Amino acid sequence: MKILFATNEVAPFSKAGGLGDVMGSLPKELEKYKDNTIAIFTPLHGCIDKNKYNIKELENSKLRILFEGKERIFKLYMTKLPDTNINVFFIDCLYYFGCFQEVYPKWLDRRYEHERYVAFSLAILEYAKLLNFKPDIIHANDWHTAMLSAYLISNYNMDEFYNKAKTVFSIHNLAY
Repeated sequence: MKILFATNEVAPFSKAGGLGDVMGSLPKELEKYKDNTIAIFTPLHGCIDKNKYNIKELENSKLRILFEGKERIFKLYMTKLPDTNINVFFIDCLYYFGCFQEVYPKWLDRRYEHERYVAFSLAILEYAKLLNFKPDIIHANDWHTAMLSAYLISNYNMDEFYNKAKTVFSIHNLAY
């Protein structure tokens, strides 16, 4: 089974709370079942140390996404989750993520905050196709990746690549 995890945090790379812990450990447990192939997609936040974790840009990874009439440039980076064979893909967009040194910057305009995660969700779906990682399950985590399910129903409903994908949506802290 191919499982795609979409998340805003992954320990040890980026962690602000329990979401980072879960995304750093749940995929490891699921990898123990030999039939599972797992990929994790997360933003390349400005606070992530690419050298420390040997995070490398993938060749020809530039992706252009038109969002509200403006073109945004994304790049894809990758490393392994420590002590696993799990690929962690970091979606880089300086405008949305790299410009901040925190996972959750304070005092962001709500419209901008929503825009960056809507664009992130779209980038995940496009990169999974480019990598030919055809998931059986897409596990979206918290509001940051909630648009994945909506995109699958609206924008990708006729796309054979995703026609058999099922989604799981986890809320890690209902207060947020």
